[in-house]
Amino acid sequence: MTYLIGKNGSGKTTLLRAIAGELSYQGSITLDGQSLLNLSPRQRARQMALVHQRSTFPFQVSVFDFVLMGRYPYLSLLGNYSPADRKQADWALERMSLEPFRDRFLDEVSGGELQRVLIARALCQDAPWFLMDEPAQQLDPLYRCQLYELLAELAKEGRQIVCTSHDREAVEQAGAHIIGLRDGAVTYNTAKGNWKEAWDAVYAEG
Repeated sequence: MTYLIGKNGSGKTTLLRAIAGELSYQGSITLDGQSLLNLSPRQRARQMALVHQRSTFPFQVSVFDFVLMGRYPYLSLLGNYSPADRKQADWALERMSLEPFRDRFLDEVSGGELQRVLIARALCQDAPWFLMDEPAQQLDPLYRCQLYELLAELAKEGRQIVCTSHDREAVEQAGAHIIGLRDGAVTYNTAKGNWKEAWDAVYAEG
């Protein structure tokens, strides 16, 4: 579990988008020793799922169908979703407590509910890496707490999670790897979870 912390404009979202292949960059980003530039979009999507801070949708789609789109990187040549894909989508909806919203359209759910839908699609994608940009931003306190518990569970199960956050409640959790950014540069990097020192390093004035 890795948290990227820093003031607005410090480069957190830019870093996530570069890792996900949405931005060009100088230098190199490697995964298990392999340059991400050598991966096709489909290969990259099988390795990492990105949950954006804000999303727009060009067409009307139901919650279930949107979550099911997380299985796109695994589609057969015929382009059909399998029963196993649909089962994975059902599981993701259940894990995010979204079963009552299954048949609603995305424009019929609240901002907090939509954020949970985005996370459910990432779960459905079943990638070993989760990249999350302020995933709890629009969640109420109950679902925010549940989200942090879910992320901790996923990390224990072996997924690698990189999450930007301004939320001290998240960063305080024991054992989290914390990377602090200021003005586009890493100012703090610890695997020991010393959140107070990291927090002061990036949010102190001056």
